[in-house]
Amino acid sequence: INAEYGGPMQAILAGDFNAVFILDEPDKIPLHNLYELVWIVKKGWPRLQRILAGEEEFKFSPEILLEGYRGDQKTPREEQLGHGTSRDKTKIDQTFSQSVQELLALEKRRRRK
Repeated sequence: INAEYGGPMQAILAGDFNAVFILDEPDKIPLHNLYELVWIVKKGWPRLQRILAGEEEFKFSPEILLEGYRGDQKTPREEQLGHGTSRDKTKIDQTFSQSVQELLALEKRRRRK
């Protein structure tokens, strides 16, 4: 929203409700929730176990959590903290089956290392 419009109000004024409201596409809500559940089971839980076992460092940024919403942010944060991966907004636009298959394939590759 910020990079394209400058903020949520500007997006609404431009007529792009989808950029602001998740309810603009309600059919994606259950898919998003299912994707999050699969992520927790396949990635989140194993990561938590590795952190608790001391095999992976727990990375935490209070600056990110406490910064609040800044409508003036020129460059949105795209890199996920601690793993060097980028945020991929296309996941929810894929079919649920495609998203889950990709998560499972990533987990298989991780286990082979």
